[in-house]
Amino acid sequence: MVIPRSPSPSPGPKREVARMSRAELERLAGERLVQLQGDDNIKEERKPTLKREFKEVIDLSDKVKRPVKLSRIALKIPEEVIDLTDD
Repeated sequence: MVIPRSPSPSPGPKREVARMSRAELERLAGERLVQLQGDDNIKEERKPTLKREFKEVIDLSDKVKRPVKLSRIALKIPEEVIDLTDD
C-alpha cells in the first residue's frame, strides 16, 4: 500500500520581484538596509599578514648552527617503596 505524500506548504507571502510594485520594492529595500546597518554580528574581514616580503631574498649560503640535541636524564628510582594498596 502506498501512502500519498501530503503537499508541501507554500512559502507564503514570498512573491517574485517581477510582480512587485515599485513602492513595495522600495519598502523592502529600505527594510533590508535598516536590517544590515543594525546588524552587529557581521565580522569585518582582516587582510592576512605577510610573513615575508614577496621579493625578499633569503641567503642560504650561511651556515646555520643546528641546535644541540639533548638526551633525557634518567630518573632515579627511590630505594624505599611504600605499599599503598594495603587495607
